Amino acid sequence: MEKLMNGRLKKLIIRPHATLLDGLRAINDGRSGIAFVCDATGRVLGTVADGDIRRALLAGKTLDSKCLDSTMQHDFLAVDESAGRAEVLDLMRAREISQVPVLDAAGHLIGLHLMRELIGNADRTNCALILARRSGSPLRPLPDSTPKPMGTVAVAPILERLVLHLVGWGIRRIFLSVNHLAEVIENHFEDGARFGCQIEYLREGVPLGTGGPLSLLCSFPTEPLLVMNGDLVTQVNVGRLLDFHACGGYSATFGVRPYAVEIPFGVA
Repeated sequence: MEKLMNGRLKKLIIRPHATLLDGLRAINDGRSGIAFVCDATGRVLGTVADGDIRRALLAGKTLDSKCLDSTMQHDFLAVDESAGRAEVLDLMRAREISQVPVLDAAGHLIGLHLMRELIGNADRTNCALILARRSGSPLRPLPDSTPKPMGTVAVAPILERLVLHLVGWGIRRIFLSVNHLAEVIENHFEDGARFGCQIEYLREGVPLGTGGPLSLLCSFPTEPLLVMNGDLVTQVNVGRLLDFHACGGYSATFGVRPYAVEIPFGVA
């Protein structure tokens, strides 16, 4: 995410009564395909892109027209700093946009998510194996025709969010271990092309246990393999985990987090 102190982001800010030519210059200088119309306090009033200016010109305006306030898009999508990579990617895909501004509580521009940067991490040679074959579900009431990893969280299946998260960290080859309702998962992801990766399926005739799907790999990857459960909702920094593993020269690395358990009785 671009931060406000970044000089490139500052170039994207423009005032409401600027000309269409000023808007084009801001879009060009900022190299992000968008500019933000802000008031004197820095509060974002709207956004303007090449298409908005093109439509204004076709409607009879000139490049010298001071009409950005009537040209800009008032109804624009924005998030706050708490929005994670997968969430922002889901929003971009759903709305078919490539830029999402980050605003503070007062509506000031404090950052910018760009599609090319969210999915533009350097490709890693690591592969990932997602265990997506569980039949049990604590996510009831799910239909019996919906496998647990395909349960929806924030308008997208958990497994899809996980795949996009891995792709965002540069992992382009993903194995999905499937068994229960495998056809639902395979029909949704197909070969992975529309998710920016290559997906291969490890089909378990009978459940093989947690580590069993590793035996279904035709050849074991030469680089460390990332293994995750398919019903995992996480924003884990995959790059940091893999770098930690590589730098330490470990045989295996486990990603863990604190887990609180409420005890239903008093403790002396």
